[in-house]
Amino acid sequence: MQRPDLFRRAHNALLNEITCEIPVETVKSIDELACKLDKATIADPRALATRIKDRIRNNIGDQIN
Repeated sequence: MQRPDLFRRAHNALLNEITCEIPVETVKSIDELACKLDKATIADPRALATRIKDRIRNNIGDQIN
């Protein structure tokens, strides 16, 4: 059974957590987006990924990681 309302809510929740860490430049689809990286985030992409994953785990749940 398809549940587009659940996908939309999950997408919006994830998008919110990502935009708290880096600016989202373009949302391409429900599961794809492009972000604008500055020099600091380019210099340490693992730290950025860790921060985003931590935000998702803490604010949405660890079942999504």
